[in-house]
Amino acid sequence: MMSVHQNRGESPLNSPNSLSSTKGRVLYCRKCEGHGFQRILKGHAPLCPFIDCKCKSCDRLMRMRKNAFVRRYKESLPEDTEVGLISILLVMI
Repeated sequence: MMSVHQNRGESPLNSPNSLSSTKGRVLYCRKCEGHGFQRILKGHAPLCPFIDCKCKSCDRLMRMRKNAFVRRYKESLPEDTEVGLISILLVMI
């Protein structure tokens, strides 16, 4: 007897109830995507070949991340700590 997934032409691994799915959301490395690769983000940071890349695509990505980080925490902290936030972000990278 065929399962419901096989009748619809879907793989059982892509089903919402699959153990491999993480609540229907898979995150990918943005730097690798900028270079045409699609790598799952979880556990990828130490192995990313583009971690120190300074190309135009990666530079734009890092500026966007920095701006989002500053916007996120700007309201909760005094203005003089913005420089400290930027240095924290640079250490995280």
